[in-house]
Amino acid sequence: MNESLKNFLHAFPEIYNNIEVLQREESSFQTHPYRSGEKLPKFHEYDVFIDSDGSRFGPGDLDKTFVDYDTILFMNFQGWSLDCESNQFPLFSSMFTSAKNTYQLYDKKGLWSLMRYDGTTMAEESSKQGNFLDIDFDVVVCRGNAARQFNNYKNANAASIVTLQALWERNLPGTVFDNTYLMKAPSAYLSHSFTKNIENVKRQNFIMYASTVDDMNNQKSFARLIDPSIFKDKTILFCGKVADKKYAEEVTKILNDKGVKHIFLGMVPHHILSYLYLMSRVIVRYATKDYGPRCISEGLWAGLPFVVNSNIIMPDEFMRFGISCKNGDADQLNDAMIKSLSADSHAEIHNYCKKNITLSKTYSKFLHDVSGVFANGQH
Repeated sequence: MNESLKNFLHAFPEIYNNIEVLQREESSFQTHPYRSGEKLPKFHEYDVFIDSDGSRFGPGDLDKTFVDYDTILFMNFQGWSLDCESNQFPLFSSMFTSAKNTYQLYDKKGLWSLMRYDGTTMAEESSKQGNFLDIDFDVVVCRGNAARQFNNYKNANAASIVTLQALWERNLPGTVFDNTYLMKAPSAYLSHSFTKNIENVKRQNFIMYASTVDDMNNQKSFARLIDPSIFKDKTILFCGKVADKKYAEEVTKILNDKGVKHIFLGMVPHHILSYLYLMSRVIVRYATKDYGPRCISEGLWAGLPFVVNSNIIMPDEFMRFGISCKNGDADQLNDAMIKSLSADSHAEIHNYCKKNITLSKTYSKFLHDVSGVFANGQH
């Protein structure tokens, strides 16, 4: 834990004095035995599929999603730090769709494994790069540039390629999906923590700005545009790695000159981040570009209305609880902040998420839509 975060938490002993307990609770939601950067196990058996509300489902507990393809590959998802995204996606495909074969290709930092999912098990099919070329995949689901990597490995016509979160990238092969909320549904641990604690954690006058601190994430523009009178009794929490220290210093100078309280907390682990969400009143993401940012869906589950830059592509599912502002328009931004800060809809937003924005529902919808891509012969 960095010093800035540690000093901040001293004011909240109910969190600071229970960090080890919270760490253990988060660990109990891990669905595989390895950590990012470690070698994958050759075989692992899952207990259950863990949904966003903490529900645990085994084979037969959910209706199957019928799909038109037999074999699907999820490619290059190891870089995603949350189990719900890296492993529960293919696990759901194996357990709750009619697909006969589900594979996951891990390829990051020299670690390479092709894993096959069969019900509640994950087994290594191969650890030699290129061996998966012999398998005829009907559908390949990729992130961004991974679609190009697949093209380098194998003829694109051999599969329907579906690329996620890459709308600003050019010339990507395959179908680019605008299902932005799908892969950004919160982890089971965060959703559980929000549901468990939302009525017990006191809201503070915090505004959360969750993202890496750098030029692309636009904290400086946000600082320049805001009306300090709106923030006189508020504190902005910048949660995320300070990638550019000089840039952060410039943000600090602007806010100090305006008399706006703020703090850079750096990287915040999830067992602490969940409480910061619940203590906040609004979440802001004013980046120059993004695609359904994860922090917004996490904030919604914590009951937070949001304010985003119009350059950020957001799913319609979310916009009932947020405001999109034209980039650089101070009046729009400040009006949005006033409306969001005056809203008293935390419980309403959280309850909506529990019913509508869960992993099982979003995975089922997405894989059904992928089936349509394959059936229509789109590549």
